[in-house]
Amino acid sequence: MAAYRQALSSSIGPESVVLDLGTGTGMMAMLALRYGAKRVYAIEPLDVIQVARETAAANGLQDRIVFIQGLSSRTSLPERVDLIVEDMRGSLPWYGTHLSDAIDARRRFLKPGGRIISARDTAYCAVVQADERFRKQFGPWQIRIEELDLTAASHYAANSFASSLGTMENLTPGTAWASIDYATVESPHAHGHIDLSVTREGTAHGLLLWFDGELVPGVTISNAPGQDDTVYGRRFYPWPQAVPLKAGDQIAVDIRADLVGGDYVWTWTSGVRFRGEQGRADLNFRQSTFLGTPMTRETLSRRASEHRPRLNAEGHVARFVLERMQGAMPLREIASQLAIEHADRFRSQREALDYVASLSGSYGK
Repeated sequence: MAAYRQALSSSIGPESVVLDLGTGTGMMAMLALRYGAKRVYAIEPLDVIQVARETAAANGLQDRIVFIQGLSSRTSLPERVDLIVEDMRGSLPWYGTHLSDAIDARRRFLKPGGRIISARDTAYCAVVQADERFRKQFGPWQIRIEELDLTAASHYAANSFASSLGTMENLTPGTAWASIDYATVESPHAHGHIDLSVTREGTAHGLLLWFDGELVPGVTISNAPGQDDTVYGRRFYPWPQAVPLKAGDQIAVDIRADLVGGDYVWTWTSGVRFRGEQGRADLNFRQSTFLGTPMTRETLSRRASEHRPRLNAEGHVARFVLERMQGAMPLREIASQLAIEHADRFRSQREALDYVASLSGSYGK
């Protein structure tokens, strides 16, 4: 927050109109007004926006903040803004719909010559020794219970990343593999290739990824190793096995982040070349979070482009409710009819009402 406060205070003038993208509890929106903004639009899809409204009112700022609950990509503003502020990253900038939302907001809401905070993010990668994290990732599947072999599940652990604030030792220098210029970025995806040289002997367990962010010139944030721990953490992408390395060994790393729906599929490929050692075959690992998600053949078949779906029993229940959401019937009446029509599904009208209210919260207006 100290860095964001500095960036906001240096970017806002008395006539500034600001968009707080993903306002959450409203802190950025209120700070923007404290630093002199004329008006702030604060967009947030979740109910936490109520905290922002109440906090703004408690500070006498509610009249200059326009709170909008909804997805920014489905929102329109009555004017363009001078400044967009957002902090919707996770441990890396490629997180959920963060980048696609930021790109859309810049295109539709920002005035020509306007500014977006953050300005730039740069992502780094290093090969690391991570004994504790590696044990946590794979250890549960190495334990035998009643002589049962659980190692088949190690395949999923090897294709899953973990957020980490624990101790890890870099065996290679941290090297930039991707960057984002928020003023010009057009794609939410990322792809980078780097060649890393081992600088010290150790046992490698995978890749550590982090980012440095520049909010405005001269104001930065970072979750790099050696920095104070932040809410971001760092990302550990394991290898499927521990690999002893010596100084001079070479690792070629390819990293992809592909936005699919509302989440990213991560792919990391590592080629290990041992320098001057006879009898040690080079290693090649190709891993992906797609392979880290257990999925049955039945589930995959239902997602195939040629599949011809039919509603299951739960789908018929949902359709019954949605067809009655036409603005003429109150929820209690829909629930009453639902409890009668699907008496085998609902034990009481109260249970039916809870179900109807949930659908109304998701699809009603």
